[in-house]
Amino acid sequence: MLAGIAKDRGGRMVLVAGLREGCALRYAGVVGFGVTRRVVSSLYPILEPLVRASSPFRERVRFAGCVWLEPRVRAEPTFSELVKGRLRDPVFRGLVARSAPARVKVYEGGRRLVRCAAP
Repeated sequence: MLAGIAKDRGGRMVLVAGLREGCALRYAGVVGFGVTRRVVSSLYPILEPLVRASSPFRERVRFAGCVWLEPRVRAEPTFSELVKGRLRDPVFRGLVARSAPARVKVYEGGRRLVRCAAP
């Protein structure tokens, strides 16, 4: 789930990602590869109505200047694995159209992360 847009230490735009665990959102890392100015410009009309004032994560996550979003849009990153709940080597591939979060299965260390029926 997309939870925010921020800049990394090098000034590049990154997408802040989260995974639903139960009905809570857990921080899963940032997706920077594949996120260009052109991509951010094309995402703006979709994400602008979802802007919120605070972080949607259950744990404390801080990013200076982050634009937080309601976690209603699913991204489609590729990644090599989940390591301690964080995406490893994520690459942005686009948004998932008409997704049903309850049907998504993500495995970490052999255990399935439970999905909430409605985001």
